Amino acid sequence: MRLHIRLNLLGTCCLLVLGASAAMAADNPLDCAAPDGPIENLICSEQALLAADVELQATYAAALAKVKDDPTESEWLQRNQQRWVVEARDGCAVEEETRACVASMYADRLSELQTAYALVQTRAPMTFRCDDDPSLPLTATIYETQPLTVRLERDGAMLEAYEVPTESGMRFEAEDVLFASDGEEAQILWIASELHCKAEPAG
Repeated sequence: MRLHIRLNLLGTCCLLVLGASAAMAADNPLDCAAPDGPIENLICSEQALLAADVELQATYAAALAKVKDDPTESEWLQRNQQRWVVEARDGCAVEEETRACVASMYADRLSELQTAYALVQTRAPMTFRCDDDPSLPLTATIYETQPLTVRLERDGAMLEAYEVPTESGMRFEAEDVLFASDGEEAQILWIASELHCKAEPAG
């Protein structure tokens, strides 16, 4: 399973402590002529990580463009990106497998932005009825990210997971989330509950 970190909201005072360097990292391309800290040094020394940074910067810019007419959402996205730089990306400095951590953080963040701001195509949503409460439909929407992302929605709640290799059907995992389906039935781990679900006929 790929590493997955969900950022918690920080209070205003904590956001200010992040400082100008985090804000610059969120809104400007990485400057390998003057890398700031061990993680930026690592990224600048690895072509694959540098390419991931370039792709993420382009995706972040596209997301900002989508909310440019909404100052509140635009400010939230910029602060959220600052938190990602400091907590997720730069937080990999304390991990034993630093490079793998950084690569995973970039992949996860790219998928998060692409799905949240509809920057990639989606497949037709699938609706399931589950054994715990058939009256509450569960919708699964697959986003054409790399790897694929599934967004699970039910009763106002939403979870996301990432595609992992499987011998048959499809399987998506994240921390405390599982979606495995053959298209007709699904095994789902939903907020600590194991669900067995059947797909509704398409159309």
